Amino acid sequence: MIKQKVAQAGSIDKKKDILRTVKRLAKLTELEQSQQNELEEIAEDQRQLALKAAIEVNATLFAGVELRIGEEVLQIHDDIKQSRFHLVNEEDQLKIMADSA
Repeated sequence: MIKQKVAQAGSIDKKKDILRTVKRLAKLTELEQSQQNELEEIAEDQRQLALKAAIEVNATLFAGVELRIGEEVLQIHDDIKQSRFHLVNEEDQLKIMADSA
């Protein structure tokens, strides 16, 4: 299709413009792919760090609070005193779990 467009372009200047545009698009596509790869690497690093993270509650954690560790969320329904929350991998699914502090 690009070859057809270039062949149909009347003047040499139009052909050059088409080729420059194609080169720019190729560079942009390469840059976008590179950025997407970098974002995937960052997301994986964040998931690995989240597995090591913990939230320690030294007083009362009140009902209605939403805990987040990494991409996981736990809605607190009842008041909880002195707990530690961390991620666990249960049946290939990450969950936030609580231990007593």
